[in-house]
Amino acid sequence: IIGASFSANFANGHTIGEPIVGATFPVQQPLDPFFTQVEMLGYVATALSDFLTDCPLVVAVSTAVSVGPTQQNASLPADCMTPMRVAAYNVPLRETSQSYLDSINYRWQQDAASGPRAYFRDKTGLQKVGIWPRANNTTPLEIVYQQRGPTVVGLADGFILPDPFLMYVTCRVLEFAYSKDGDQRNPGLARYYAGRYAMGAKISNMFLDAISDANLEMAQ
Repeated sequence: IIGASFSANFANGHTIGEPIVGATFPVQQPLDPFFTQVEMLGYVATALSDFLTDCPLVVAVSTAVSVGPTQQNASLPADCMTPMRVAAYNVPLRETSQSYLDSINYRWQQDAASGPRAYFRDKTGLQKVGIWPRANNTTPLEIVYQQRGPTVVGLADGFILPDPFLMYVTCRVLEFAYSKDGDQRNPGLARYYAGRYAMGAKISNMFLDAISDANLEMAQ
């Protein structure tokens, strides 16, 4: 409209002429928006976590984990979903379980302290890893693990996923948006984007298998 103007109230102070960028959404009533920024950012965080669970493409390395003297367990990184490799003093440890150790030697927890040879995750509590046998001094660990996405996403935050895979996260977000109760609900579009997301996760897993399988040419 020619000559029309509007004013906005911001939560934070800004200098004159500073560009302001933010997502906006249509409203059905002044106090009843179809979507809000906080709501959509929540969808993004959930969709990103869903994709990383369905297709763990992102791998991180941590050298900040260590097991204390004579201790059996240590906490995994907070953003770890599943450890893929655990090493001590640059020597990879064999994955085992407390159940297996119980079956071969019920006194394994009393074994003389020495350099660890294996690690386990069962019966250690949430987000923990254990080593066997224990060591008399602090044992630094190098952990390669599948990384989970952030629980909260901001407007200026980046993504840990490579850009080509973000289209599938977008499909998951739109599935959530069109599944929400209200005037904007559209079951047909929700099913469409759910199918796009499912197909994208399947294709991404095929790509992940191709680059990680040592028997395939792409992995060489």
